Amino acid sequence: MENIRCRCGKIVCQLKGRVVLIKCRHCKRFVILEFSDREEQENAVMAGDGRPKIEYS
Repeated sequence: MENIRCRCGKIVCQLKGRVVLIKCRHCKRFVILEFSDREEQENAVMAGDGRPKIEYS
């Protein structure tokens, strides 16, 4: 897992493969953004749903 940091040194999010983990600093919940392969994404755009999968936990 790779940490993505702001210039000030605080962790903004974490990357793990095609998944971006963002932790809310207020409620401590995670927002999980999962991105598909480019080919899958192009097929989804043609099908009318080109948005990434977003989950809240």
